[in-house]
Amino acid sequence: MNVHCKDMSVLIPSGSLPENRKQNKPMNTANQIPSSFKTISRKATLTAAVLTTALWSANASAGTITLLLAKSSLTNVTDAAGLNQYESGDVKKGTTVIGQYQIVRRVTTPPTTTSTSQYVAAASITLFLGTSATTPNTELHNIVLSGAHGFSAGNFKGSVSAASNKYSWIIGADSGCVSAGTGLTNLTINWNGSNQLTVP
Repeated sequence: MNVHCKDMSVLIPSGSLPENRKQNKPMNTANQIPSSFKTISRKATLTAAVLTTALWSANASAGTITLLLAKSSLTNVTDAAGLNQYESGDVKKGTTVIGQYQIVRRVTTPPTTTSTSQYVAAASITLFLGTSATTPNTELHNIVLSGAHGFSAGNFKGSVSAASNKYSWIIGADSGCVSAGTGLTNLTINWNGSNQLTVP
């Protein structure tokens, strides 16, 4: 039996067709996305961008402090393997004494008689904060820095290896020392995190 296309229209109720098909308009899937969904999507994108910027800023922020080490004593003790050097003095923040420090440097002599001693020493710096000649550090607040000391320039490079609980947030911070004149050394500590943290 032959059926013409015009006869098919009687089999489909007119009410079952979308409105745009009744008006012979092409289907547009974009027109089917609710406007409220578009608004929510834009807000979610903006929120994600703001959060990303905030997290990046928090990670990018950093703190730094420079303390002055004023030497009061220096003692060299030699042994069969090399030399131990002991130094101590006051820790100053600006012109204010905020504690005392101790430095231990270890130089190892090479095992050959024709070689000279190394110009680099393993070094450990301990800052006793909150103590002075007249005020004892009863809570034993401290920061320990470990690294290397170069005798040629008199510089130190290392990081914070340990600290008492009050300053535990600074562990891992970079540190370095440069000469600030006879008997004086500038110690700079740089850390990641809040730039509002300080020592002491």
